[in-house]
Amino acid sequence: MAAFLQLLLGLRSLAIRIVIFVVLAGVFAWMIGGSIFPGSQVVNLPSFQWRQQAWNLQVTGNGNRAAPVRWRLLAVDARGDVVEQTFGIEGIWREVHGPLVHAGGMLIAAHAERDGTSSWWIGSMANDGSVKARAAASEQEARMVLRGADGVHQPTAEAPAAMPPSAPKGAVPAAPAAPAAPAAGL
Repeated sequence: MAAFLQLLLGLRSLAIRIVIFVVLAGVFAWMIGGSIFPGSQVVNLPSFQWRQQAWNLQVTGNGNRAAPVRWRLLAVDARGDVVEQTFGIEGIWREVHGPLVHAGGMLIAAHAERDGTSSWWIGSMANDGSVKARAAASEQEARMVLRGADGVHQPTAEAPAAMPPSAPKGAVPAAPAAPAAPAAGL
């Protein structure tokens, strides 16, 4: 009987040590910004200002297994409300080019999945807030439309172009010249 009681006391001690270890591991993971059991990982890219709103792309991936990522374009209005902007591109965005702010508004190209099919789409929002979307034949066509937009400039969150080694210290790189051709079809 004494051996049986010693076995029970040993198991109780082991259970207490396991509980303490798991709790401390959880607290440590929380302190460094993670978790013991990773789930979806969300990354918000740097924001930029357009139409008196802060805009940013958000990408969500799965921390447990290899799976496609999901992209979203978010806008924060003057009241602080976060609104997902689809630019008329429905479905789950798996890949994104842009957004590009240009003289007439903003363009974005997204590879979207919907109803078991996927295709490239080009979405635009004019300065007046009107939204249009159209299918692109390929990723190359979508990229060409973004390159051909009139007065294109990347949002300020983009890194500046590299300076040549002979440039004076503190110099700012010149903005690339805008293409002469306006955006086709939007």
